[in-house]
Amino acid sequence: QGAADRPPITGLLGFANLLRTIWHGARADDPYADWWLVKVDQALSLASAHLDDAKAALEERLATAEGMDVDTAASVKPTRVKLQFANPYAYRGAQLLASYDGFARRVLSAQYVGLLTRDETERCLHQAAKPIRRAFASALGYRFLGVTREDVAQGTAKADQAVDSMGTVPPEIISGVVLAEHVGAVAIPVHQ
Repeated sequence: QGAADRPPITGLLGFANLLRTIWHGARADDPYADWWLVKVDQALSLASAHLDDAKAALEERLATAEGMDVDTAASVKPTRVKLQFANPYAYRGAQLLASYDGFARRVLSAQYVGLLTRDETERCLHQAAKPIRRAFASALGYRFLGVTREDVAQGTAKADQAVDSMGTVPPEIISGVVLAEHVGAVAIPVHQ
């Protein structure tokens, strides 16, 4: 939950709900939605790369424990959740969260057998989770205003409202030169 001095942490389902609106905006030729998808795509990629680095550093640390192989803790009854999202970015978020879960279990297993201290464990978990929280928060701030590329080209009142609430879309987004990696299913007409 959020407080007066900090916003709430956006979880996977909140991220997916925010993305649903952004995805529909992109389908409606909203350049702001395309801009947000690029931001989300970049944030997810950055979080994934950061988690891969954290995993590699942990495995390097565990490799120094001579004569000991550490099995990763696993739940006897893991919870299974059926996912039905409206776009590939929500699924990427779920994959990232599942990857973090495996990392966290590995870190906690290493702590359990004495290869990591409590402080090292907390630091590992926090440093790996922070980019994921940042990636989920990257979907915040988009508002569906019904603006299109045509509105932006003509400088309509909708376009002015969008600039006031979300900033100025970079020209490479408006032209369609820069798009999010998984936006292929969204038809984007390019206006001259």
